Amino acid sequence: MAETETPSTIAKAVRDFIQKHPTISVAFFAKEIVRRSQGTLSTLLNNPPSTFPSGAGREPWEAMKKFLASEDEQKNLLERKGEYSYFTELLRRCCDHITAMSWGFLIKTRKSK
Repeated sequence: MAETETPSTIAKAVRDFIQKHPTISVAFFAKEIVRRSQGTLSTLLNNPPSTFPSGAGREPWEAMKKFLASEDEQKNLLERKGEYSYFTELLRRCCDHITAMSWGFLIKTRKSK
């Protein structure tokens, strides 16, 4: 980040990243990068403090700062989301197919009695 890094500039950059990549939800970003809940991340992004907090309150800001500074981490997140979406969809289709086959089997079994 070229600007002076403050919680406000980090929050804006993270919001911009999420808006630029519609497949990345706030919940997914919160879980994968910040290791916090969606609600916590939303609160941080919408109400950033004027200075960095101390202690554990600083951890989410450090994680977001590190993420924004690393193109590799950004690419990894986008790839993980793509793989996650692909495999989730594949699993859903397999489950739908198995369910349809099961119903077909049950219907045939009931008719033959």
